[in-house]
Formats: sequence, structure tokens, C-alpha cells
Amino acid sequence: MAAHKQRRIGRPVKEPAPGTRVSLGLKVTPAIKKQLDAAAALTGRTQSQEAELRLENSFRDDDHAEFFTEAAYGTQVSAFLQLLGAALRDVTTQASAMSSGPAQGGDWISDRAAFPSVEAAIRELVDALRPANALPAEVLSYDGNPIGAGTMKGYIWRAAVGQAHNDERTWRVAALRRKLGPPAVEKLRARVEAGKAKGERALIAWGPSEKTKS
Repeated sequence: MAAHKQRRIGRPVKEPAPGTRVSLGLKVTPAIKKQLDAAAALTGRTQSQEAELRLENSFRDDDHAEFFTEAAYGTQVSAFLQLLGAALRDVTTQASAMSSGPAQGGDWISDRAAFPSVEAAIRELVDALRPANALPAEVLSYDGNPIGAGTMKGYIWRAAVGQAHNDERTWRVAALRRKLGPPAVEKLRARVEAGKAKGERALIAWGPSEKTKS
């Protein structure tokens, strides 16, 4: 017996002719309409023109964000960050809903219940991508320091002290510290101090951690 094809409710979709403009029906909140009307009045555009321009810009921003991420980090690293970021966004959102601690305010780094879930998500992705014949991290070292841990320690130091390095701009480090928040920055500072006390060369080489404070 042949299955009945479910009929689509509403008007049939027609392919618009090239060069023509089509109507788009949508509902928005009063607050969005007020913002749209104010913007249209300021620019001299109609409400429809303003809405269309802002929709175009939103898609353009998506394209630019993807382009600049790939341009800055390379194809595979940007794909890795995109996959990791999407997963961590969902993990922290779920943790925020389930937790009664600081994660409800968005600070999953300080939430003892949420943090292990984030840590597990990161480990799951890394383990899934790990080559079957992966060598120890110590195989690739520079001046006695494995490049993976040594490089990360360098970035921890920058975030901890708020100081740029080489061609980086200080404002990028300042923005990073602001987004991390004071508790997280203080944890990084403590990590730097503890590492230097233990004689970790990768941290000692970066200089004092008192140069710039929050």
C-alpha cells in the first residue's frame, strides 16, 4: 500500500525570477520593530529596506567570521576550533541550566560541577582525533621544552600578566583578559607563579609576572 505524501500547509513555494524582489512575511517583537523603525528614520530608508540591509549584513558577517578565522588559524585549526566551540557552547549552556553554582552566571571556569564536563568534552575530541601511532609529546621539543606545553605556557603567561609578545597588540591581550574575567586571570597568574617556583623553564623564560596587573 502506497504511503500518502503529506501535503504542505500554506501557499506553494515558487522559485523567484532572477532580478525580481519577493515579499518576506515575518513577525518580530515590539522592541525589534522599535529599533528597526528608529534605524530607518535615521538613515532615510524604508522599514523594508532597513530590514533587508540588516539581513544581508548578518549573512555577510557570518561569511567574514569564517574567513577571518581560517585566515588567522589555518583550515584544520579553524575547523577544530569551530567544532570545539560549538560543543563547549552546548555543554556550558546545559551545565548552566543544571547547576546551582556560578555557571548560572556564565562563569563555568569557577563552577566545580561544570568545569569537569567542559574538560571531558575537550578530551573526547582530542582522543577521537589522536593518530593510532601518535608519539609522545616530548619528541618535539625546543630548548628542552616540549613545544605543545611550552607554547601554551607562553600564552598562559601573556594572559596572566596582560602583556603582548612580538607582533601581538596589547589590546588583544586586554580583551582576552576581560572576557576571561578576574577569577580566571588570577588562576593563570597563580599557575605562572607556581611554575616559576618549581623552576619550569618555559615560564621563567617569559620574564616576571608582575609587569601588568588587572
